[in-house]
Amino acid sequence: MATGFSLHIGLNFVDPVPWGGDWGGPGMEGELFGCVNDANDMRAMAEDLGYQTSILLNEEATSARVLAELSGAAAALADGDIFLLTFSGHGGQVPDVDGDEADAKDETLVLYDRQLVDDELYGMWAQFAPGVRIIMLSDSCHSGTVAKVLAANKMRAAALKADVPRVLPEMPSAATAAGARGAEESGEMKPSVVARAPEGVPTKEGVKASLLRTRNLPIRVQNRNVAAMRSLYDTVQYLSGVKSPADVPASVLLISGCQDNQLSADGDQNGRFTQELKAVWDDGTFTGDYRSFHRDILDRMPPDQSPNLYVTGTLSAEFEQQRPFAIESPHRPGGAGGPGTARPDLRRGAKGQAVRHLQQRLQAHGYFVDDDGDFGRRTETMVRKFQSDHGLRVDGMVGKKTWQLLDAEPDSGSGATSGTATGRRPTLKQGAQGSDVEHLQRRLIEHGYSSLRVDGNFGLQTMSAVRGFQRANGLKADGIVGKDTWAALEQQPAWL
Repeated sequence: MATGFSLHIGLNFVDPVPWGGDWGGPGMEGELFGCVNDANDMRAMAEDLGYQTSILLNEEATSARVLAELSGAAAALADGDIFLLTFSGHGGQVPDVDGDEADAKDETLVLYDRQLVDDELYGMWAQFAPGVRIIMLSDSCHSGTVAKVLAANKMRAAALKADVPRVLPEMPSAATAAGARGAEESGEMKPSVVARAPEGVPTKEGVKASLLRTRNLPIRVQNRNVAAMRSLYDTVQYLSGVKSPADVPASVLLISGCQDNQLSADGDQNGRFTQELKAVWDDGTFTGDYRSFHRDILDRMPPDQSPNLYVTGTLSAEFEQQRPFAIESPHRPGGAGGPGTARPDLRRGAKGQAVRHLQQRLQAHGYFVDDDGDFGRRTETMVRKFQSDHGLRVDGMVGKKTWQLLDAEPDSGSGATSGTATGRRPTLKQGAQGSDVEHLQRRLIEHGYSSLRVDGNFGLQTMSAVRGFQRANGLKADGIVGKDTWAALEQQPAWL
């Protein structure tokens, strides 16, 4: 079965220090109103869909925390899995130094401590495994290509395939954004506020200021920040290296709050983009694909805020044609179904998602094996044991009869028993929860990782401890707790 991870970021305010002080008045600190609500609402939606979720709000959303969460997701997800990233906050731009932007500006996400450059995001996407699907929603200003669609491959990304026509909005004039920024610099209006209201809200005296607020960095604040951190921003761009779609084996799909030359409106409850996205989603009743989802959102937006749809990395028409946020893989060999679903015959040497599902069903029945998608010697041994325990022909080949029993609910009264009764424990990785994770954390503490909390939640701190333990014991430091890692953990620490 495919796994869905999601990360939701929302910042109603930032640390004023990196930005050279307040943004227009004492205590303003770039204050927004709807971003935390956006993050909480998108997390609730993801949880309803079965995602394992994380959330970073306000001061939690530092560049280090965000990059660590992305790295953890990249390490945990495999072919057929999906990662959802939502961001709500200020968006900015920094000078492009490596020549990959047609407008000479890199787009950014404004985090609590600094701007995260789109080059950095592109570098994170490159860490994800082939076959992983990545969805990014960014309700921020200048967000049209913040997932890093390169100037050189925008036409390729936009075209995709003839049978999947791209419906992109006509790029409106930059007059709205430029006019607002010019007024801001001249002091004629407050920072981050455009003299317009969302569609249907009259622009007149008495309208709440929050309804007029947009999620852009004021020019003077952005200039101060770029001047103070220019060396850092230049460095992360240069370190990202030469970029091409071939660098990213995963499939990345961005739906942004606006175009690169536009501003995204904030609101009292949600950002305008998130508000309309929720309306189109309609508590999960939406049944179209990503293209129609984007188009329906676009149809509800005012003319000066046009959400964008861009793809990069390994292009996948099958991914785009899925219902938005669907966790199941669009190209899973053998199907995703339950009992009675036609599945391929498997034997030693097979690889892929069907093998991974086989291994997960073996685990469910108490036969310990890593779910690595590789039908090797250990998997064949467990298949033979399963067949022997269930009166099947013991040949190590997974055909119709073996699949039927594997897909059935485990019988606790027969066959192998799982967990501590036999010393077997399930393969664990980031996102796992429960008593086996608690046991893992206790064993890590016994082996010297005393800063861990025993909370039953396999998060980034547990992942870091597992990798450290694996390196110290000559194991593959992948953060996945399989047979070999369990065997080393269950041994008595040398210092006891």
